[in-house]
Amino acid sequence: MTASSLANVGGNKLSHSAPLTDLDLHCIREAAGEIMIVFVHGILSSGEGAWGNPSWPDLVARDPELSDAAVYVFTYRTSVGSHTYSISDAANELREHLRIVGVASKRKLVFVCHSMGGLVVRRLLVANRDELAVYDLMIGLFLVASPSLGANDASMLSLLSYALQHTQLAALRFSQSNTWLNDLHTDFKSLLQNGNLRIEGRELLEDRPILVKRWLGLRRQIVEPFSAAQYFHKQGCEPFKVAGSDHISIVKPLHSQAMQHRMLKRFILDFIVHHYEPLLSPVDEYETQRAYDAISRLQPKLEEVASKPEALAKLQHALFETRQYVKRRQSGEPRNAGAEERLAERWIETGNVLFKFDSDLASLCWVKGHGWADDSLWNDPRFRELPVQLDDMLHRLHLAMQKQADAMPATLSEARRAFSSVQGVLNISERVVPTMAQELKQPFPSGVHSVTHRLVDGGDAVEFSGLNQVAKVTVEDFVKLAADERRMIAASEEGMNKLKADFENIVSKGRRSEQDEADLIEIAGQMGTVLKLVLGVIETALGGSLQDHYAAQRRIAEFAVERHTKAQGRSTGAST
Repeated sequence: MTASSLANVGGNKLSHSAPLTDLDLHCIREAAGEIMIVFVHGILSSGEGAWGNPSWPDLVARDPELSDAAVYVFTYRTSVGSHTYSISDAANELREHLRIVGVASKRKLVFVCHSMGGLVVRRLLVANRDELAVYDLMIGLFLVASPSLGANDASMLSLLSYALQHTQLAALRFSQSNTWLNDLHTDFKSLLQNGNLRIEGRELLEDRPILVKRWLGLRRQIVEPFSAAQYFHKQGCEPFKVAGSDHISIVKPLHSQAMQHRMLKRFILDFIVHHYEPLLSPVDEYETQRAYDAISRLQPKLEEVASKPEALAKLQHALFETRQYVKRRQSGEPRNAGAEERLAERWIETGNVLFKFDSDLASLCWVKGHGWADDSLWNDPRFRELPVQLDDMLHRLHLAMQKQADAMPATLSEARRAFSSVQGVLNISERVVPTMAQELKQPFPSGVHSVTHRLVDGGDAVEFSGLNQVAKVTVEDFVKLAADERRMIAASEEGMNKLKADFENIVSKGRRSEQDEADLIEIAGQMGTVLKLVLGVIETALGGSLQDHYAAQRRIAEFAVERHTKAQGRSTGAST
């Protein structure tokens, strides 16, 4: 059917202008809505013979709830005499028909595919992904007994397919040597995963063999479930076996209440109401340039004192990636589900890292991330006034970087004081932790470890050596800490020395009272809290045998804190 003849089809009337056995894309009903439904039959069939009587396309076209959907039936060459007319040829023919009828004017395209028809459509999507992406279509794929991995029956007829030079039948073989079908399967899975096209789907499975095979006592379906259930498994859209159906009857629903028709109708209705709205307001280039200029001026100042903190680096990365995506969208590219999922993860991860530096900015990042996952959040009255537009976020980044730059000299001084304190704390831990492990009845590696540490690089690093390894903890590792953590470490040596003296005083007693035991647990818990913080920084930076050396101490520190917490709980319960 040509574009001119389509123009003469008025309203939502059924239109069978040519026999459905003719090779064509037949318009069953044109409609002014945004959705087009295309039925694609399988091998050795036609648009007329595949879908039953009443035909399934007519059931859809007559349904008042689907009145806004245009309905088409595609008939392509597939017979015993098809010879070298391949599945790819049929896919190319379908592509040309869709161009002619103006698929670009639609927003949603649903394919109902029986058997090999699913391969035709999957080949169409894989081979023409770029063109379809430009159309910005949402694509629905309703696969009915479609052999995504091939069919054993086709493998049994392989000699016949070669004798007849029947490329379609050969392509349906279930075999590792069927590279065409295996490549199509791999390419389509990649298409679903990378989000180049927005595709939703459902797979129906046949229940039993066709009548002839049942007469012969054969129990295997034409398309077995493992081959027909490959792609769509999310909750609510799992593969479904239609009870009592075989490979032929599964696409011939007898009435509108048949299970397969009701499921198709539900799929289409869900597809119609599923909508996407623009996510971000247009980018203000002038304001963007001002924000970038401000950041550029700050950059040298930051680099003078230290490398840029990880948290702000992550925020800048999230902003850059988002801006690039928005730029591509504004140039006409369609929405990309995979890219938006990555952006959601990027913003939430950025918020997690930012939280201990700037909780307000972290909260904005979390809203941004959840907004990519569900854009209705950005219009929620509770969040609508938040500054989550890109230029707002750039401005916040500028302020955060300015604050960081202003605080950096003091931060570096504090970090160097922490370095000096860390050495003292580690010296204390080497002497106290073995005794602490013994008192808490916890295992601890025996033997003397010759691990030394000293300030290097002008006070910007602590070097650890021993156990055939040399490693450094640098000022950047301490700059990344929250300010209160850094200050706690800087002040920890003096406190640890006092705790050590109290601990050793109790341990040295010949006999200890209950109060002594309680004090010992409390002191061990306080030392454990400091050690956990210090050793956490050290382990992260070291790795290897040095990391293992300090990890053994950290485990004792964690146990001491746990014992202290439990003891406090018991004390509170008793007083209550």
